[in-house]
Amino acid sequence: MVARVGSSAAAPSSAPPADSAPSAKDAPGADARPVFPEDVKRQIVRMAEDAGRMPVRGEFSLAEYDRGHGPELIWQTEKTGEICTADVVGPSTTCVALTSIPAKRVPGADVFMGGGRFYDHGQTFWAVTLIANGESIDHLACRGRDFPARAAYSTRIDGISRIIYTVVIPQELQGEYRVSVQRDGQSAEERLELNMDKVGSPVQC
Repeated sequence: MVARVGSSAAAPSSAPPADSAPSAKDAPGADARPVFPEDVKRQIVRMAEDAGRMPVRGEFSLAEYDRGHGPELIWQTEKTGEICTADVVGPSTTCVALTSIPAKRVPGADVFMGGGRFYDHGQTFWAVTLIANGESIDHLACRGRDFPARAAYSTRIDGISRIIYTVVIPQELQGEYRVSVQRDGQSAEERLELNMDKVGSPVQC
């Protein structure tokens, strides 16, 4: 169940602070770390208070994307355990109910909050959030091209590690991606459908 509301930014003890959010692989040629505007952050905090979705211990993480998309704030709410993200545009917040998270495959990787389309240097991309349950993601691959997954937030739900990742894929490469993961100290590979535009057969990837 996904709810879109006004909310603030924060995360539980397992989440890194905004200035040290982990990255599975730095984007090639990445510039300085993105900064979430303080004035927008204050708006999000006020909305979180009003909605009863304040973060655990008032902390938050910064979700970074490749190609300059974002950043977003990500946190787990203190009262309900929902995981929320806040976009600088609007600003707007999307929350995922705690009850919907354990249903994800364990171990396994799934799309977490869908994705958003954006443009960079004349190209169209999809920014997608993924969740890894009981494993970690290194990168995704399609047609011989690798796309890094950036770790944005981690927590434990029902005793299982849950890590939220961001990934950016070109609009022209949609379909079944190969996902390289680490599971119990061993490398493994999964398949994950990323067909954000609902492209008909045959898909590009």
